[in-house]
Amino acid sequence: MPNTNPAAENVEAQRKLIDALGGPTAVQKIILVRTGVELKTQAISNWRKRGIPFSRRAPLALEAGEREIGVPLNFLGEGTPPPPKDDEVPFL
Repeated sequence: MPNTNPAAENVEAQRKLIDALGGPTAVQKIILVRTGVELKTQAISNWRKRGIPFSRRAPLALEAGEREIGVPLNFLGEGTPPPPKDDEVPFL
């Protein structure tokens, strides 16, 4: 029986993105160059099982775009408005 869990499908799509970008070592270098943050390759290997943390997705989306590699649906949270700032009143 195929897996119909949307969360699992999203993790699978993110695993494919990591692979398309060259694997955990390449993704580690992308994060380092684009953000200055040095991560262990093991952490990125764990993303292949658990999903990419939202805070690390933007630099990967930029890199994928430059290489003409597609990113998973809603990878950057498209369709979800950001929460209002403390001094903003949300539109009702």
